[in-house]
Amino acid sequence: MKSGIYKILNKANGKFYIGSSYDILKRCKVHVYQLETSQHPNIYLQNNWDKYGSENFEFIVIEYCGEEDLISREQYWLDETKCYEPEIGFNFLKVAGSTLGSKRSEETKIKMSTWQRGRKMSEFAKISMRTSSAMRNKDKWPCDDGEKCQCDPCSNARRHYFKLKARDQRALAKLKNSGASDFIQGIMLG
Repeated sequence: MKSGIYKILNKANGKFYIGSSYDILKRCKVHVYQLETSQHPNIYLQNNWDKYGSENFEFIVIEYCGEEDLISREQYWLDETKCYEPEIGFNFLKVAGSTLGSKRSEETKIKMSTWQRGRKMSEFAKISMRTSSAMRNKDKWPCDDGEKCQCDPCSNARRHYFKLKARDQRALAKLKNSGASDFIQGIMLG
């Protein structure tokens, strides 16, 4: 089973982040890549990574579960650990899988904007965004049933998607050979 709930633990101060994923190992590698390249969207986690270093972080699988249970199990662990409290963890939100109800102050918006200004999105991030949205965004398909349609424009769109996906997988393979292996040593593949 590849899907489940995970924790990113800062061993130096005990703070942690809880998340869920359809593919825990792949998600871990993405976290590592974003943290190593200072591109992680969670600025609190990124700041801790930069301050304490990768050797003080551990990726822990809390539990494996079916894809249909991911959000409910993540919610259970958010409620159980209260990792959205700043003194406990790095999670921003109290509700799993949703930014609904999340309101940022003007000060926070300015800080986030300033932090992002001048940053370049990595090629890996660009590819990941393209590949994840390409198949889900039905508006971009030439036909209504583009994922299954056999016309030339839809076939070209599928080829483009799989080409981007292959590049994404090669980028993840490079992560495996980088310092990411120390960080993911706690993962047990079942």
